[in-house]
Amino acid sequence: AQQRAQALRYFNGEPYADEESDRSTYITTETYDVVSNAVAVAMQQFTESAETVQFLPTSEEDEAAVADESDYVKHVFWEQNDGFLALQEFCYDAGTCRTGIFCVEWDDNKVPGPPRWLEGLNDAQFAVLQADPSLQITGVEAIMIEGPMGVAQAYTVEVREIVDKSKTSVRAVAPEYFVFDEDDPASFQNEDTRLTDTDLRQLRTEIYPEGVPQEIVDRLPVWDDITDSEVEESRDSDEEQNQMPYAPGNRPHKVKRSYLRADRNGDGIAELIYCMWCGSDVLDIREVDRSPYVIGSMIVDPHKAAGNSYADLVMADQYASSMLARHGLDNVWEGINSE
Repeated sequence: AQQRAQALRYFNGEPYADEESDRSTYITTETYDVVSNAVAVAMQQFTESAETVQFLPTSEEDEAAVADESDYVKHVFWEQNDGFLALQEFCYDAGTCRTGIFCVEWDDNKVPGPPRWLEGLNDAQFAVLQADPSLQITGVEAIMIEGPMGVAQAYTVEVREIVDKSKTSVRAVAPEYFVFDEDDPASFQNEDTRLTDTDLRQLRTEIYPEGVPQEIVDRLPVWDDITDSEVEESRDSDEEQNQMPYAPGNRPHKVKRSYLRADRNGDGIAELIYCMWCGSDVLDIREVDRSPYVIGSMIVDPHKAAGNSYADLVMADQYASSMLARHGLDNVWEGINSE
């Protein structure tokens, strides 16, 4: 965490905390320059070719399917998701904070459309609406009407069509929100690691769809009540710190998502368990097949999940260069003002 915070301070050109009054505070930009150039080269490698992702066939019968699979994966990454931004954030994180993280998971997102009213429905028609999974009934009004067969019940129903926006979600995760077991020899393989943990900022309205009872949501600690880490404070800009307050009743919560290996059912086999929790309350826990995280570094350290970054290579040079520039500027200022 200290390396990440220091690397971000150097990358952003922030003071070194050893400045003296009435002396130059000039800061050189070697870390920013080197990391930005490395990211530009990496982005060029991934974006300049149409064959960024390509599956290879194992037989002649596989050639058509392999071409379709390659096109589909590229469509999901570049079109359904903002692949350029996610890849750029991944590279910048790896270049400064040693590790870039992707979260690749299925986003089951079904959104209700605008409301519309259906009037004069009989019992059979109302039953058809209730059985339709693509519709959400948000309001019902029953009235008695006079018809040719006598008095009958009719319904006025407000419905919303469910729009399915589900997709494979690909997004970059800030390294300060991601924790893994560094002592685990399988961490660099990620699939077999014993523990990964991620912090999420979720609004109160985003927790309700998870099926969490309201009495639990009401007692969850909000994000503002939790002290930010040194890395989070280094990354936050003045614009983010001065952002508009959240609407009353919809404050953000710091929700943790953990994937860990544990023998939960007592069969002697450690299964991969997903657990979502906030404060001391477990919001969801279940067995899953895989962890959605993909991690990587620009400079690989063998047999470790987190390698090294370009910031590690140039921070000392930036500090030395800044000190030389400051002394030079101070000498010039003193020479001019001493006459």
